Amino acid sequence: MNEEPTKSRSSHMCDVLLLAMLLLVGTSAAAFAYIDPGSASVVITAVLGFFGAISYTMRRAVTGFRSRLSGKANASHGTDVAGRGSD
Repeated sequence: MNEEPTKSRSSHMCDVLLLAMLLLVGTSAAAFAYIDPGSASVVITAVLGFFGAISYTMRRAVTGFRSRLSGKANASHGTDVAGRGSD
């Protein structure tokens, strides 16, 4: 019996996706679009804000995980932003 090795479904999907991307890039035309400096500023601010939020969230998750592993209580537990206890 002469059996040929078959590609997995995910490998086939990657091939199709790569081909589609190459076709899109290879057949693109000039857009002749204009982005004014104000719009570019908004986009840059949004991107920086996104990465800042991701950084803060990851740091907060790692700190919480470390405090659970060490058995220490979370310092901000039961307090509001100003550090006052919640009633």
